[in-house]
Amino acid sequence: MTRRSQVSLLASLNRLRLAGSARHPNAAIIIGVTLPLLVIVSALWIIGSIGSPLQADAGPSATIGLVVSGTLSFLAYGVLFGGGDDLFLSHVGIRAAPWYLERSSRLAIAGVLTVSALLVPYVAAGAPIAAPLMIGSTAGALATGGASLMYAMAARATVGGSSALGAGIRQFDASLAKAAPLVYAPLLPFLAGSFGAAAASSLSSFRLAIALGSVVAGAAAVALGVRRFAPVGGRFLPRASEMKFAPPPESKGEVFRVGRGLSALLPRRAAAVWVRDAAVAGRRFGWAARVSWPIVIVSFVALARWGDSAPTRAWVATAVGIALVIQSGAVVGLGLLERSGPRWIDRSAGARWRERFLGRWAYSWGLSLWLLVPVALPWAWWSGAPGAWAWPLLGALSAAVATTASLLNAERR
Repeated sequence: MTRRSQVSLLASLNRLRLAGSARHPNAAIIIGVTLPLLVIVSALWIIGSIGSPLQADAGPSATIGLVVSGTLSFLAYGVLFGGGDDLFLSHVGIRAAPWYLERSSRLAIAGVLTVSALLVPYVAAGAPIAAPLMIGSTAGALATGGASLMYAMAARATVGGSSALGAGIRQFDASLAKAAPLVYAPLLPFLAGSFGAAAASSLSSFRLAIALGSVVAGAAAVALGVRRFAPVGGRFLPRASEMKFAPPPESKGEVFRVGRGLSALLPRRAAAVWVRDAAVAGRRFGWAARVSWPIVIVSFVALARWGDSAPTRAWVATAVGIALVIQSGAVVGLGLLERSGPRWIDRSAGARWRERFLGRWAYSWGLSLWLLVPVALPWAWWSGAPGAWAWPLLGALSAAVATTASLLNAERR
């Protein structure tokens, strides 16, 4: 197959994957992707409806470049090398060049989505979008091209032996020193996107020319990155898979240490249930913890900037409520897992219903506190509304309801 046909094949596989996910969405897609995306977009819309971003403050026009380039630099490694089918595609004959070009196109799509999301406040405010669109496009094109090129060069340096970037690390950890180029790779795309956006923001007369030139420069950087990655892709992809591997504990299995840390506050059997539930949920329902951070970050910014606005406070309360429902779903899911068979483990260990309730409630409440405490603090500082002290109590009540439903679902009929 030619390079073009392989790129077309990879693109068609992506379309089939997206179409299948849209026709048959599962809980991970709905709860882990769709709901956080709706929360972020709704927050951006409310922020824009409060006032025009460009008229209220001159900072956002230049800050767009920092947000876009920072987001793409942070996502670049996962988008380029985080796929679960990388080695499979190489084994079935997909060459490194078309593979890397397709992964770089994914990063470009992520850039388009990021810029589009940042335009939502301007659309909601009825403000002109031409300036933020060109500034964001400048940052996105330069960050995408810079990331594609720098990670290709970092891959060559990783498989090619020692690198000057690992000079200060080699004496402590030789393996980490070999991966040092990958650690420093996001720096250049972040700086390139930020400086390009700053130039487009300050030189308003040449903004369109800067944006178009950045798109051309980004495309050229992607092409050069593909060319640089092609000779080393076959050696680097197995190395990247090895770096993902986390060895099991030295004692050959999971070790649950009861009676240390916060688990010492509970009776021993209840603490064992707590630790067990945290381990199982971390593997099966990781999205329950990840859903907190987008809401925490956006809520912190929204309350700090527009905390005195009633729509902002209403959105924060709604978003927190949605997150608590999502986390309660994970707690109920633990009970459904027990119902399928592992319930006998608690019986053999002698854990009674109240001990199982206390342990699972402790896990559920602790999960909610990672959401409620970071939101309650800016609510108390900047919203001007009372009731921040009640947020952790709300989490305790929500955890009790979810735990009750979970244990009832764990019983066999």
